Amino acid sequence: MTVLIENVRHHVEEEEKEWFPQVRSALGRNRLGELGEQLATAKPDAPATPPRAQRPRMTVTTSEPTTDLPEERRHDH
Repeated sequence: MTVLIENVRHHVEEEEKEWFPQVRSALGRNRLGELGEQLATAKPDAPATPPRAQRPRMTVTTSEPTTDLPEERRHDH
């Protein structure tokens, strides 16, 4: 747990001291303010938690006999 905390602290420090000043310089304070307003407006509609990942299902549909598939996967039995 201590390693995780240190990694997060390092990441935050890096963002605050390196990345944020670069973004502020590139975009300017006015544009950052506009982005902040857009985020605040969108936040009530944003999901509170990320959606659960679902495994995609693969289905085979064919009008031809599926004799090349193993017996348990055939649709025509």
